Amino acid sequence: MKKIIKCNKIEVKGSLPRHKIVRKVVDTFIKTEYQEKGKGVEFWYPVESLPKNKQLFIIRPGHKKNFDFKVEVTEEMGLKEGSHVQIALDLRRKRQENQQKFKDLLQSIEKYTSAQKIMLTIC
Repeated sequence: MKKIIKCNKIEVKGSLPRHKIVRKVVDTFIKTEYQEKGKGVEFWYPVESLPKNKQLFIIRPGHKKNFDFKVEVTEEMGLKEGSHVQIALDLRRKRQENQQKFKDLLQSIEKYTSAQKIMLTIC
């Protein structure tokens, strides 16, 4: 039987470097989970409020070890399983809906992936 523990919301306010965001999230995991961890226990951390009173959650543990987590994407969000095909279809739909917003999205993705490459090079 699975035990679900609903935790306090994880909020990152302002503009922080990636390593500080990671430290804040990991510290939250440690402070919250140290007394309750074990087989069959899930920790649900709300991270963002969505339309229609829905929440986006980080769930721990994830599939890997250490501080891995998964993001709970419910069916009503319309993202299905998040396969490459589904992501491509969603991006095409976004491009058709609003060219400028799609361009902004692509720039954000490129900026993020460039930062990831830099972090991998440094590490």
